[in-house]
Amino acid sequence: MLYPLAKRYIKVPQSLLGIAFSFNILIVGIELQEKISLEVLLLFIANFFWILAYDTQYALNDLKDDLKLGINSSAIFLGTKVNLFIFIFQFLFIFFIWLTMTISFNDDLYMYFLILSLCFFIFQSIMTKKGLIKKKHLFHLNPIVGFLILVAIITQKI
Repeated sequence: MLYPLAKRYIKVPQSLLGIAFSFNILIVGIELQEKISLEVLLLFIANFFWILAYDTQYALNDLKDDLKLGINSSAIFLGTKVNLFIFIFQFLFIFFIWLTMTISFNDDLYMYFLILSLCFFIFQSIMTKKGLIKKKHLFHLNPIVGFLILVAIITQKI
């Protein structure tokens, strides 16, 4: 309900989604640990950047309509640098996940999955820049990274 309203008043309404979708991390962290630990805060920040990245990718599909309707989006706000910023958001996601895992895990096996995730984001960025991938498919490729991060966590728990 807030998001459509935010598109009228906030220049980057995807940031509101990032906070809203990440807030459950803080709630669960407080419930389980009775405080906001550093790991929980880093995970919150990581998730915020991932949502900002993939929802900006999604906003690229609505760019023409959003411009016509006069509403805001991160794709409009970032303009010609949108693909660069998507990659920066993706890199920050991987960086904050790395920090979280470095603090939380003793084994470095997760690094292989983070490197694979970063390579995937680099590949995605190159394919986008060369026009070899359609904007509508960018958003749908994100579960691959989610799966890699899940495997990274599972390998630490085995």
